Amino acid sequence: MSAIPRDPAFPGLPELLPAAGAPEFVAVTVRAMTRQAVRPEQGELAYFDYRPTLHCRIVWSFPTESGRPLMVSGHLFNDGEGSGTVADPAFQRLAERAALRLPLGSRSYTYVADRRLLLQVFPLDYKVPGLLAASCQQRMTEAFAGLYGCPAEAVAVDIVPVSYKPWRRCVFRYDVAAGGRRTRYYGKVFQDDRGEDMVPQLKALQAVFRQRGVRWDLPAPVMYLPDAHMLVLEAVHGDQELKSLLEQALHDPEARTALRGHVTAAAEGLIAFQQATVNGLPHKRTPEDLLDDLKEDSCFMVGLEEVSAGLPRSISRLIGALESESARLPPEPLGLVHGSFRHSHFLCRGDRLVLLDLDGLCLAGVSADAGNFLAYLDRTGLRRPRLRPVLAECEAAFREAWKGHPCLSPAWLDWHRAAAQLKWALRSFSSLYKNWLQTTAGLVALAEQTLAQVPAAGAAVI
Repeated sequence: MSAIPRDPAFPGLPELLPAAGAPEFVAVTVRAMTRQAVRPEQGELAYFDYRPTLHCRIVWSFPTESGRPLMVSGHLFNDGEGSGTVADPAFQRLAERAALRLPLGSRSYTYVADRRLLLQVFPLDYKVPGLLAASCQQRMTEAFAGLYGCPAEAVAVDIVPVSYKPWRRCVFRYDVAAGGRRTRYYGKVFQDDRGEDMVPQLKALQAVFRQRGVRWDLPAPVMYLPDAHMLVLEAVHGDQELKSLLEQALHDPEARTALRGHVTAAAEGLIAFQQATVNGLPHKRTPEDLLDDLKEDSCFMVGLEEVSAGLPRSISRLIGALESESARLPPEPLGLVHGSFRHSHFLCRGDRLVLLDLDGLCLAGVSADAGNFLAYLDRTGLRRPRLRPVLAECEAAFREAWKGHPCLSPAWLDWHRAAAQLKWALRSFSSLYKNWLQTTAGLVALAEQTLAQVPAAGAAVI
């Protein structure tokens, strides 16, 4: 961790972020809770999300003798609300069920009142109760036995959590052995039932891609488990991730050519993707919605002024400029939007791409995903400067293919790119990841430059 802002709501924040390992008091508490011989120097910071004055969420991972890591989430409250949370009968029932997974006499949670810190042993999560079912060996064995149409005794399931964001969601990997075959699946556990609607949505998109010859594939939906709030998908097998091809392309001309081809396919496929009709989308995202999100994230920048004088004012001015430009530009046509469209959400499979993480599907301006794609290239270049020559070629390939868009608007493309650059700047601040301050300031400067070049002619169509 680099500089840690001073936050009057969380005076103990620096204590939670030692230079290495986990805080000693956390390790001591986890030992008392679980009877596992964890040590602070063995702890690994697996997740960190900070919202100044609002909350801080952390996941620590500790090695155990079983070979399975012990994950413990921490939620830092900005007031005394933690006492009320653990006293909630619903929380207590969930905690009792979670404790049954632990050695006799263990506890599934501890609320450290003097630090306003709630520690929960995975899979206990007050806001994502489906984790208990999704991580239960018996429940998932029965679920896959039902899918295969065979007795539970004939099915073996290996369960591994691969991406956990406390109080938000979790992804599990399931390796299922049955009938002499071993098949891999992934399950996405949400707070709510959004995964249920995604089954027909993903099937509809697959049909559109086949009909229009789009060189994209999607993970196939397999089933939805209501008690776990979980969408189960077939694993997709790609040759490599598109983001790893960036590294290879630095020194390999063939990889560089392949990378440009994949980026072109990403842009061309996006045009067809936007025109697909998908029923049951949760909402429409307008520029006003995007601005509201940026305002909400930016109004809690307590302590940022102390580590970077003037940066909060730059962010405030930038939001005002985005607001003025969105009011000036002609309304943008709407289309289907991924919501977090970027190169790191693609796998390469031969000459095709596999698009991942479609749980943000909605309707929005047709330049939104393209702007986000370009902004993420900018973010990558700031964090990994040596990739900039390759990233510049990616941008050129994407822009060239994007010229074929039937409703091309250079002004809206720049607007969405600047908004996404600012979004990633604020997220960098929320992560407090190494060099977060340089990344945040760099992205704000890029957003200012991008917005300054918005064409005065507005939404020109070519």
